Amino acid sequence: MKIFVIAAIHGDELFGLKIIGRIKKYFKNEILIRVGHPEAIAKRKKFIEEDLNRSFNSKKQSVESQIAKDIKKEITNSVADLIIDIHTSIVSVGKVAIVAKHNPLTEYVAQALSMDVLVIMPKSLTKTALIGCFPNKSISIEFGRDNKSDTLASEIAKKIESLNFSKSKKNSNNLPIFQVYGQIDKNYKGLSTIKNLVFNKELGGYPFLAGLNTYKSIGGFLAKKIN
Repeated sequence: MKIFVIAAIHGDELFGLKIIGRIKKYFKNEILIRVGHPEAIAKRKKFIEEDLNRSFNSKKQSVESQIAKDIKKEITNSVADLIIDIHTSIVSVGKVAIVAKHNPLTEYVAQALSMDVLVIMPKSLTKTALIGCFPNKSISIEFGRDNKSDTLASEIAKKIESLNFSKSKKNSNNLPIFQVYGQIDKNYKGLSTIKNLVFNKELGGYPFLAGLNTYKSIGGFLAKKIN
């Protein structure tokens, strides 16, 4: 089984580079790695013209849309059985698996990589993201601001190398699962103290990737717990 691992789709999210660097150390032929946006990394920017993770299946002509086409072609040509897209967040969310489609494979990978929770994103948000291009076999793993140590990078690399697809139908079903269904207004007064993935009575749901500076136009997402 072939695994395709990509890091730094956003040029300011560098923790994933530590992980793929360590994958080289534990390398085997079934693991393919790619640095997502080298130019943005070099310029210490999230992106050059537009968000790369909003440029897949986009009709816009930009630096990022061309990179997105190249990444999709590389994945397709590799005939990868699993795509792991590594991200980091500026807010405290722990270790989160994000998927466009919840199935035995994506849940198994989330558990095998010791993610704290799994979050299902709606199609409206994933249609231009990498995980939305290959929903049945893609998982994004997001690390919060307090989860970026060298030790963790080594642990995740080893766990990726040790993935056993024959176990993908033997999930323990004890992984908390959330489903995003809405957004939080940018002007919500509680953003400065909001706690992610903790039920918020005022909002009536679980904030996810929420905070003052996580997004330009929204305060974050709102999810419900389904498991």
